[in-house]
Amino acid sequence: NMRSEHSLFHIGPFTNRKLNGACLISVLLVALVLFTPVRIAFGLEVLSWEIYLLGLGLALIPVVMMELSKACGLIKHQH
Repeated sequence: NMRSEHSLFHIGPFTNRKLNGACLISVLLVALVLFTPVRIAFGLEVLSWEIYLLGLGLALIPVVMMELSKACGLIKHQH
């Protein structure tokens, strides 16, 4: 969300196709490791869905903080 000083919702979250494709591939690979028997090779344990939701919420905090900073005018690019 640092590619523009405009809000992510102003420029659109799906305007960068390559970035969105890379994120989708990354999510699919993580899901493959976490939710299939492949996790055994990595020595991972199955966690509750609450833990996964907590992790997702914590991962979204930087995005929310950056968008609030843009809305308040705290982030400006130097030209």
